[in-house]
Amino acid sequence: RTRRVHVKGRRSGREAEFGAMAIRRRKKRRTHQPVTLENEQVPRSFVFSKGLKGGPVVVELVADLKRMMEPHTASRLKARKHNRVRDFLHVAGQYNINFFMIVSTTERATYLRLARIPRGPTLQYRVHRFSLAADVAASLLRPHSPSGGEFATPPLLVLHGFSKNDKQDQLATVMFQNLFPPIDVGKLNIKTCRRIVLVHHDKTLGRTHIRQFAITATPTGMSRVLKKLLRATPNAKLGAKLSQLEDISQLLDRDGYSSESGAETDQENEAVTLPQDYKGRGARKSQQCAIKLIELGPRLELELLKIEEGVCEGNVIYHKYVTKTPKEVAELKQRAEDKRESKAARKREQEANVQRKAEAKTAAQEAKETARDAKRARRNEPVQLTGEGEGEEDDDEEEEEGEEDEGEEEEEVAQRAKGGGKGVKGEEDSEADDEADSESEPSDVDWYREEVGEEPEAGLFRANSGKSAGKEKPAAKREKYNPLYKNKKRNAGADKGAAPASGEGRWRGAGDRRSAGGRGSSGSPAGSKQGGHGGRG
Repeated sequence: RTRRVHVKGRRSGREAEFGAMAIRRRKKRRTHQPVTLENEQVPRSFVFSKGLKGGPVVVELVADLKRMMEPHTASRLKARKHNRVRDFLHVAGQYNINFFMIVSTTERATYLRLARIPRGPTLQYRVHRFSLAADVAASLLRPHSPSGGEFATPPLLVLHGFSKNDKQDQLATVMFQNLFPPIDVGKLNIKTCRRIVLVHHDKTLGRTHIRQFAITATPTGMSRVLKKLLRATPNAKLGAKLSQLEDISQLLDRDGYSSESGAETDQENEAVTLPQDYKGRGARKSQQCAIKLIELGPRLELELLKIEEGVCEGNVIYHKYVTKTPKEVAELKQRAEDKRESKAARKREQEANVQRKAEAKTAAQEAKETARDAKRARRNEPVQLTGEGEGEEDDDEEEEEGEEDEGEEEEEVAQRAKGGGKGVKGEEDSEADDEADSESEPSDVDWYREEVGEEPEAGLFRANSGKSAGKEKPAAKREKYNPLYKNKKRNAGADKGAAPASGEGRWRGAGDRRSAGGRGSSGSPAGSKQGGHGGRG
């Protein structure tokens, strides 16, 4: 490998050329010829199956019919089991679909329905026999392998055997003619004529046969060797045969044809002069060629059963096996009209019910929103929303409570004034009041004695803890909050069962603990836990 040295700031001429090539974008070129007809004039179709599953054979038949109707058909259309005809009708308008080809299978037979969209009519055929494209190709000695160009253009249509007097034959003729786009002979390019669809009607049996063929053009007036020479490719092995000849004239003077069919078509009266160049080797303008048809498939043998006015519904215009009198036809029409009117009446009633329910729902929502707004207003402005009588009662209650508070304050001031002159008597009266209050409500000391089973330590509870919550002490007599209350309660729980010492202060000394129970070695919480085992002195 050669190592390329890159110099900063410099680029060689070859690198610049590669860079310019990399910047270019690939241009997309159209590989198919555009359709000359307008979009509205080109008929389009849907081919799908409906009903019970007929197995893989029916699936392949639908695929072959799609291939025959190309290029103006939905080749990738897939129908599911729950899909109905009206589902395809709702989508058909978006894609400008004109025809439906519906293959349905029942326990008795297979049927093919050809329907015009969107208003009908519908032709229902019974499929007596059919052959797939693969079966047709397997039956031929030299089958034609389509290269793909045959299905890029619509096929030619050939109708044969249809009567001009029977109405059902006339309707079938019009349906098949409109199934494919029309041909403008003056502007036709023969290169687009690659296929042909033959529809033949057998009057004796009353059945219709459908075939599809590929069109090929073969030059005439040539021997087998000369045809091989013209059709030869660069890889053909003709050198061995030419080496045996002394002159090229010996090759051209040889007689013989490719086959018996080739000999028949080589006659001058059966040869066709091409007006334009055609697809194939040697098929050039002003060249005499023999036109051959090679069958592609599928083959269908159909029998027309009935014709309906609408798309798979409506009045029956024609039926092969059922015949009715004019009176029966009138009765059926009247019955259909009554059914249509009852259906319209039910639809109107349903619409009215839906509208009524919608109005009731709207009214309920409005009432709910009104109630919610009123509730929100009452929360935000309770004084404005209350009545006159309720407001007067509240004012009276507030005035009474204010008068009671003022009377209590005057009594307290009078008692303080009396107790201030006598001294000890005032204190005794206050203690008597406290005892009376404590008798009415259980004090903290009593609660502790009942729950713990011991006497509380001195100074653990305030003296006025038994008073009611409504009468608070003056701010000057309140004790400060003791943050060591929790630790003291923990110590009281550890010394459960021992009598409290009579020492002063909030913490007892070691001597007091020894005198109380002889337990504990220190004043710390840890020492109180170890006191049960007999600590040191």
